[in-house]
Amino acid sequence: MIYKGFKFGMLLPLAVGPMYLMVFNTSATYGFLMGLSLVLAISLIDGLCIILSALGVAMIINKEMIKSPSKY
Repeated sequence: MIYKGFKFGMLLPLAVGPMYLMVFNTSATYGFLMGLSLVLAISLIDGLCIILSALGVAMIINKEMIKSPSKY
């Protein structure tokens, strides 16, 4: 079961693409700590984008022209 989970976990980042390859290349070139700091930076920026997009959607939904038809 652990092998299947590991296999799926290693396959999943390949679907993401360039960020995975950049982290892999950075880790291989500069070491684990530099790769880890890059992962943390990417996670922070992704989280910020998620928060900003959620706030934007909330602002759009709260407009009266959008709110009343969506009740039906």
